[in-house]
Amino acid sequence: MSIDLAKNVFNCHHCNWSGNIDGWKMDREKFEKPKRTGWSKLGDAAAQFLKSRGFSLSTIEKNKLIQKSFGGNEMVGYPYFLPEETEPVNIKWRGVKDKSFGQEKNAFRVLYGIQNWVGCDELIFVEGENDVLALNECGFWNATTL
Repeated sequence: MSIDLAKNVFNCHHCNWSGNIDGWKMDREKFEKPKRTGWSKLGDAAAQFLKSRGFSLSTIEKNKLIQKSFGGNEMVGYPYFLPEETEPVNIKWRGVKDKSFGQEKNAFRVLYGIQNWVGCDELIFVEGENDVLALNECGFWNATTL
């Protein structure tokens, strides 16, 4: 990934995803917002999973984490937002009891946590959403995933 902070643009050399903070190069109309079916606030198993990783209720709420059951497998949802939107444009799911992963079909690709770091001078890239949450716990809200 290349990032030009002077122009506020980025380009992924793996998937050719590119854009900028002020406006997105990708055509949003070809993407679908996640359908709000079966989501709920975190239940006991999902909350315990996140707390066992050291995440506070404050961090969980600020990132608007949710849960959903897929075939009996409870999963934590990590919503992805655009700064001007109140509903997620994508959600990645992670199993509570196993390392199963999923993502909403045909959803908009955006960097995780953008609602927390727009306007920051620096951005920290980490591997996954839980790594972003760990940095949030330490007071670094300018973190995102690759």
